[in-house]
Formats: sequence, structure tokens, C-alpha cells
Amino acid sequence: MRDPGDVCPCDPAGGGKGILRMRGGGAGDADGKAKRNKVATLVILRHGQSLWNQENRFTGWMDVPLAQQGIDDAHRAAEHFRHQGLVFDVAYTSVLQRAIKTMLVILEDLGLLWIPTRCEWRLNERHDGVLTGLNKKLAVSQYGEDNIKAWRRGYEATPPPLAESHPCWPGHDVKYDHIQGFSRQQLPLTESLEDTLKRVLPCWEEGISKDLRGGKTVLVVTHGNTVRALAKHLDGLSNDTIGAHPPPTPPRPTQSPCNHICLL
Repeated sequence: MRDPGDVCPCDPAGGGKGILRMRGGGAGDADGKAKRNKVATLVILRHGQSLWNQENRFTGWMDVPLAQQGIDDAHRAAEHFRHQGLVFDVAYTSVLQRAIKTMLVILEDLGLLWIPTRCEWRLNERHDGVLTGLNKKLAVSQYGEDNIKAWRRGYEATPPPLAESHPCWPGHDVKYDHIQGFSRQQLPLTESLEDTLKRVLPCWEEGISKDLRGGKTVLVVTHGNTVRALAKHLDGLSNDTIGAHPPPTPPRPTQSPCNHICLL
């Protein structure tokens, strides 16, 4: 969907967003000529800082609210998008409130609360297994620095699974009983980045990608490792290379003249 050479490298410290513009439509479309002349835009954004981010805890699928800093992050992201002249046609987010709230703050600031939005469980953060809820420094002392690095940055490594009796098991959250087409058998107990990408891809292929082919401007507000998974897919990064790409920090918008893709 994107021509080679359309990548604009940017400083990873700049924030958690990405912008991708591509030509929409195709020869098979009834209005193919019009759609081929319209540029689709994808913006990928990590949610603002949550309360557990502030406390340096592994969060994963726990539904932790934004801190005030996270709300401020979202306002700054909206101002950046306004400056860029972005007007979104549709927005996607996870079913976790820190991402939903970030999306809603941005859309409200831009006067776009009326556009279609989709909350997708497939856009949830990677499940952290037994690390969920632990302070990250304490986790290093408990499991060892090498293991933590492999679990956090590797592609195939998974933390030990979380027991269903654990208070952080997502099955305790009633939202997962009410998601159309979702089965409790799909609740993970742990995930690698590879697992996360496999989970995310149906949402990309059946929703986001179709909207882009229709020439729409799409906002995706999700989570750090979900951004990494999408970056691996979009840029064809190798399993080893993705380990050098840590999850983005909360959105701190920076100016960029990039007209194609900018994964920050």
C-alpha cells in the first residue's frame, strides 16, 4: 500500500505518533478515478500518560485511567494535529480507557466528536503476563535484567502467564462479556510482540486498511507495543530490528515536514 522510499525517519524521543499518507482507491472501484486522486492519511498515536505509567508499573490489559499529565498530552497532540491541518474521518482505539480518553480529548478539541469511532479489543496493549501490576524496577530484581529485557523488547519472548485467579486477569472485567464477536477463550494470559501483531492484524486488514483504501484520514489511538507491532508490519522490520525500537513515550508532538510516514 506504500511505495518504497516513503519513510521519513524521525527522532524516537519525539513522541508516540505516526503519520502515513497514501493514495486511496484502485482500478476496481466504481469511482476509482476520484479515489486514486485522494490522499489517505493514517495517524498512529500512543495514549497519554496513565496513573500506572506514573508509578512505573507494568500495565498491559489493566484498565488504568489517564493521569492529569496524560490528559495534557492529549490536548497537546490535538493542537499539533490542528497545526498540521488534519481533519479525521474515522477514529480507532482499544477498549482500555486510557486510549479511549486520549482519543475523545483529541476529537473534542478538534470539534470532531461526531465522526465514527471504533473501540477494538484487538488494539489493546500487549498482555504482560505475571509482570502486570509490578513496579518495573522490582520486576528486574525479581526476574533478572536479561529476562525483563527479552520480554519487553524481544519479538518472540513471552513473560510467564498470569493465573486466572490473579486480580489483574482481564476476565474479571465485565466489558469482555459484552464485546460483539469476542469469546473469553480469546483472553490472553501473556503475550509476546509476535502474539500482539497476530491479534492486531485482523483489525488492520478488515477495518483500518479498508478505510485508507477509501481515501479516508484515519486516527488510531492505541498503546506502545501495539504501535511497535504496527510499525513492524508497515515497515517490514525484522524480528531483530524491532528489538531496537522501544515503545513510544506519551505523545509530545514535534513538527515534521514528512508527507508520508513518520513513526515517532
